[in-house]
Amino acid sequence: MIRSEVKDVHENSVLKEFKSLSELNGNIVEILSKPEPPDAIITINGQKAWIEITDAFITPEHARSLTSNVAEDKEWIKSTPGLNDVDYFNETLKGVIKEKYNKDSIQRVYREYGSGVLIVGCFSPFHYPIQENLEEIIGTIKDIYFSNEKVFNEIYLYDYDYKLVRVV
Repeated sequence: MIRSEVKDVHENSVLKEFKSLSELNGNIVEILSKPEPPDAIITINGQKAWIEITDAFITPEHARSLTSNVAEDKEWIKSTPGLNDVDYFNETLKGVIKEKYNKDSIQRVYREYGSGVLIVGCFSPFHYPIQENLEEIIGTIKDIYFSNEKVFNEIYLYDYDYKLVRVV
């Protein structure tokens, strides 16, 4: 599978999990399109909405190792073990979320469709499983959420198992 196909499979897995979680909560979700950006235009109970998916990795090397390992058109770049600290990942997570708030293309989507849903993958051994480590990072995300325009009306996190947890 080439890199673009891997990305599509990854996003479809996240969208499938979002749909399942939403339907468990009594909602009806339909994925209408994947225009890029955003990653999906959907309806929730007949109301149009949109989803943006992004990921935060413990280090850039870890990101390259994970993504190059599964794409046949990329040479695998193995990450080397090293010391990392949890505060570094928290700053990375904050940066990834802020980047989505400030991205021009996301601002255009927001102006066209209104508030959307942000789903963030947390790929850090310090935060796995995410459900058990949520309190540690929830304050950071809420600070960003409450100090910005409501580009996203919901933010979810997920980890290696694709189990989504709603943060706000």
